[in-house]
Amino acid sequence: MRDIKIFVLLISIILICCTNDAWATPFYEQYYQTKIKDNNIGYSFISQEEKEEDGKKLIVTNKHYELRFKRLGFSVKILQDFQFIEDADGNPVSFTADMESKGEVINIKGKFLSPKRLHVTSVINGDSKSEEMELKKDILFPYAISRLFQNHSKAMIEYSTIDPTNDVKIVTITAEKVGLETIVDANLQGNFTKYKVAVDILPSIGSYEWYDNEGRVVKEKSSLLGLEKVIAKESEIVGKVDSYDIFYKSIIPVKAHITDPFNIDNITYKIETQSESPEEMFIINDKQRIIHSRENTIYLKIKNQLIDNESFKYPFTDTKDFADYLKSGPYITSDNPEIIIQANSIVGQKKDAYKIAKAMERWVFDNVNTKDLSVNFANAMQVMQARQGDCTEHSVLLASLLRAAGIPSKVVVGLMYTNVPEDAFVYHMWVSAYVGRWISLDPSFPNDNFSPVHIAISEYDLNNLSSKTDIVLDVVKSFTTLKISVLNYSTISNNVIGVKLSGSDNPWDIKVNLKNDSVNLATPIKNISL
Repeated sequence: MRDIKIFVLLISIILICCTNDAWATPFYEQYYQTKIKDNNIGYSFISQEEKEEDGKKLIVTNKHYELRFKRLGFSVKILQDFQFIEDADGNPVSFTADMESKGEVINIKGKFLSPKRLHVTSVINGDSKSEEMELKKDILFPYAISRLFQNHSKAMIEYSTIDPTNDVKIVTITAEKVGLETIVDANLQGNFTKYKVAVDILPSIGSYEWYDNEGRVVKEKSSLLGLEKVIAKESEIVGKVDSYDIFYKSIIPVKAHITDPFNIDNITYKIETQSESPEEMFIINDKQRIIHSRENTIYLKIKNQLIDNESFKYPFTDTKDFADYLKSGPYITSDNPEIIIQANSIVGQKKDAYKIAKAMERWVFDNVNTKDLSVNFANAMQVMQARQGDCTEHSVLLASLLRAAGIPSKVVVGLMYTNVPEDAFVYHMWVSAYVGRWISLDPSFPNDNFSPVHIAISEYDLNNLSSKTDIVLDVVKSFTTLKISVLNYSTISNNVIGVKLSGSDNPWDIKVNLKNDSVNLATPIKNISL
């Protein structure tokens, strides 16, 4: 699917808006309806016009996106506008992306100094950066791309372009011609050429596109959420959307009920995936390890993080190896005076890094007291002031407090078990802090320990937009492709082991009480008498 920006919009829940300059009368314009499983969630619009500047003819492409849906009952509205300028020969000249969301303001401008040298200026939440990039591939913008697909003479088309929403990542797209197909829709009738499309940064997403003889896209369809885009009339789609809750499309149901998920000692999971290699999808460390793998299946064992009577010296005397995890940036704003004051207040006279980290975890939970799922990705300074948000806001604030106190930190993205509204795994973010060794903290659900109902996918310093983009792409890689089974688990107290018996189509969850306290709960159960 050429418009990977829609993927980013849906995954990161971005509310974006900007303004455009006035241009000449468009020589091409088209509206598209955006749907998920026949639910209308918005529309997109493209227009192209000619402009003359310094005696040079330019082609200007404007793209507008608008999506409306719900996220666990919270209303989300997404607006986004892009502008691409190229010369009459299809050579890229410049682009802009002005984005604003509840908690995030981004402005990106790019200008080509030569065909393979690009100057980019970005401002993210007031944090500005300017750099020049050497490009290894020739870049095409929308007007030049449409010319590739005219008359459909090639069986395979490959090109590279720029996606401003992904920190100006270079994206390579391959389109393989499938053949001619007849489409009969309310606003689209005729024969169109169908292509199977692959995007290099989204290897697990399968997409198809249909083109007319002018090289214009008339329809797109993706395996991600069943997302579909098709030509439509403005009067039929603008402002007309269905009530659709995207949250329920992102959960991974499981046939197991864990009564007390925060009292688990260890869990063994069976994880299956449709396309991505599962061995490369998850973090492997001292708490989370693969005990067996075959084909597209892994068996993942995760143990609880238990801190007994250990002490962790504070402050640290040498942090040179952790420089990236002590920086301040557009999201983790550890140099903000208000955050520094609060961090110092929490530290007080404490001399134990672990106790400081746990105190900060609890403080964030207690003080970010409005759980708002409509917030996109606010930075820590904004969270400190508004005291609202979801797991991302909790995490960036905790990471900032830790760094302000000189404790290295990073954010972790993964999956977490929930039994509300059903037994399932949902995407979640938490924090990892270095207190003498790396420990996990969840400011959204603080507990004395760190339960293995958390499955870690990736970790990030979150020092720039590129790091945030990596989060989105890592989530997309696993999105809708995973199947998770809880094979067995043991609890911390009462020596209780949960076992899943899969001898029928309706697996049972049972608990076995161990009378002998000396039994090692990590030992697999081989024989059970009922």
